[in-house]
Amino acid sequence: MLDNINAERRGEQVDRILLKHTVNMLVELGVQGKNVYRECFEDQFLDHTRKFYQDESKQYISQNPCSDYLKKAEKRIREEKTRVENYLHESTMEKIQELCDEEWILVHYKTLIHMENSGCAWMFEHDKVPDLERMYALFSRVPLTLKEVQKVMMDCMCEAGRDVLNDPEKVKDPVSFITAILHLKHKYDRFVKESFKESKDFQLALKQAFESFLNKDTRTAQYLSLYVDDQFRKGLKGMSSDADVDAALEQVVTVFRFLQDKDVFENFYKQHLARRLLTGQLQPWSHLCRSNQRKDIHFAGSVRPWLPDNSDTIPEEL
Repeated sequence: MLDNINAERRGEQVDRILLKHTVNMLVELGVQGKNVYRECFEDQFLDHTRKFYQDESKQYISQNPCSDYLKKAEKRIREEKTRVENYLHESTMEKIQELCDEEWILVHYKTLIHMENSGCAWMFEHDKVPDLERMYALFSRVPLTLKEVQKVMMDCMCEAGRDVLNDPEKVKDPVSFITAILHLKHKYDRFVKESFKESKDFQLALKQAFESFLNKDTRTAQYLSLYVDDQFRKGLKGMSSDADVDAALEQVVTVFRFLQDKDVFENFYKQHLARRLLTGQLQPWSHLCRSNQRKDIHFAGSVRPWLPDNSDTIPEEL
């Protein structure tokens, strides 16, 4: 039986009906508490399976990139599940799945995550959303492995954030500076949503990473206010729908929430708002007011009294 099962793993055709009948016979032989199926077959089957996958996974990870290894692991785990369903006893299912998780995931997860030119950091850098989704699905079978993925994600975000903060061209231009921050936020929002299925732990990791690097530079609050000022002066040109405008402003509010120096932003925002009042460049939008996160703009009430209250075109940007 073991030889037949190994042959099937190698892609050869075997008589599954005969294997199923043999398994049923072993199960039926169990009397007076004696588990013939386990003692005469299952224990040896699990030992042979562990050795088979120890050898195969070790060889495969040494010869293939991370994404290919993940596909192989996914395939092997699925095959073992199908094998139990086809001709082994149902009591074997949990044991074989746990064995596969150990040999294909737990033993090698750090090597996979940190694999050069194909591991986790490389996937983030090259926007490999499906590969990270596959990694998340597999590693979720062994939850402790996900902590390392979260750590790598935070490190990648902080490194990319530092690159923005240290870019002399972007530092000279507040709009380019904040645009790069928003692009980075959008990039990792996509990972969290599509690859990591909106996991609360990955959402928290994203929040902590952004707070870490954004608040290392005291210019961020000022530049965010200048970015908002620029957008309102231009009327958010180039956006074809209210939904696009709402999405852009939601991103701004999200960055605002990451700031520790919210009072600094408030002071700059008041200055820029005053200039727009004097030059008649306020925009009659209600988008920011409609934002689900508008409650976080705690200074809105203190600025509102500056605005005219008896006009049909009362500015609504607050």
